Amino acid sequence: MLHIKRTLKVDNDKQIYVGNTTKSPAGVRDVLIPDKINKSIKEQLDNFKENKYDLLFINEKGRIVNPRNANSILKRIVLHTLKTDDISTHSLRHTFGTRCIEAGMSPVAVQKLMGHEDLSVTMNTYVSVLNKFKTDELKKLNSFYNKEAVFGNKKVSSKLEI
Repeated sequence: MLHIKRTLKVDNDKQIYVGNTTKSPAGVRDVLIPDKINKSIKEQLDNFKENKYDLLFINEKGRIVNPRNANSILKRIVLHTLKTDDISTHSLRHTFGTRCIEAGMSPVAVQKLMGHEDLSVTMNTYVSVLNKFKTDELKKLNSFYNKEAVFGNKKVSSKLEI
C-alpha cells in the first residue's frame, strides 16, 4: 500500500517542491498496489534511500524527479518499444482509471483510488470506456428486455417491440 499525503508543486520560479498537502482533502489516500506491479514496487523499496522529502522516487543526486524528465524518459521507452511517443505519466493515470472501470470496479472505489472529491471528475475526465465495454453493458439491457416474466400464473413476454 502506498500512502499519498502530499503533492509536487511548482513555485513562481518554476522550481519543483513538495507541498504540505494534496490538491484537495480527497487526495490524501491509501492506494493498494495491484499484484501485477507489486514486485516492481518492492524492488524500488529495496533501493529506497532516505531523503529529506520522504519520497519513494528521487533522482541519483537525492533531488525531486521533475515530472518533465519522467515524461521524457517514459516517451523514449515507449518510442523504442511501441514506436509511438504519444504518452505521458498522466496518460497512465487515465489508463488506470479506465481499466479499473472495465474490470468492474465500483466507480466510487475508483474515485477514492484516484483521489477525486467529486465522482463526476472520475467518470467524466479520467474514464474513457472502450466501445467493447459499452457494448457488453448494452447486451445486458437487451438480454433483460428479451426475457419472459411470470406474473401470477401467467407467463408474459417482456420483449420490447418497436
